[in-house]
Amino acid sequence: MRDVTFSGLWMEDFQKEDFEDAYASSKCYTNKKIFWAHIMVQTALAGLGELELTRHSAEYLLLTKPNFRTSGHRLTRHFIKFEPLARRIEQSLELSGISISN
Repeated sequence: MRDVTFSGLWMEDFQKEDFEDAYASSKCYTNKKIFWAHIMVQTALAGLGELELTRHSAEYLLLTKPNFRTSGHRLTRHFIKFEPLARRIEQSLELSGISISN
């Protein structure tokens, strides 16, 4: 239940472009085996302009979800129903070097 709370806090902060709080919430997400934990970190770091750390985090995302480049669009849209937010997440992922196909 705790991870759901921090995921919601991250989403709210990311949507408001409060990337410092989004990053803090993403670091509290405890299950690092789930790809979403790495997406939360990556997108918050991208918003903060920490592109080197964002690229490093991308490596972990691809370790937990090796096919993310091909399935990322579908997965992102499955979890995020609000189109502008999903688009912003995908744009942040692109800053880390992960381009996802539709």
